[in-house]
Amino acid sequence: MQDNPNAAAVNALLAELSSVLGFSKAARDSGSFITLAKDVDGFTDRVFVTEGMDPCSDSALREKVRARVSRRLGSED
Repeated sequence: MQDNPNAAAVNALLAELSSVLGFSKAARDSGSFITLAKDVDGFTDRVFVTEGMDPCSDSALREKVRARVSRRLGSED
């Protein structure tokens, strides 16, 4: 896992989530995600909450988001 994912990495991830999966509100609130960069599940859930969605409402979509978060921010799991 990366020790300190920077703002640029978080912004790139949020831009990807917006363009590929349609999570555009999260991209407009990038500052609040930087503190969650080391918490893959917390970051993933925050994306859904920011969009006004329940993180548990669509497990397949949540897994797609989580996989991208994990890949971009360097999770071990």
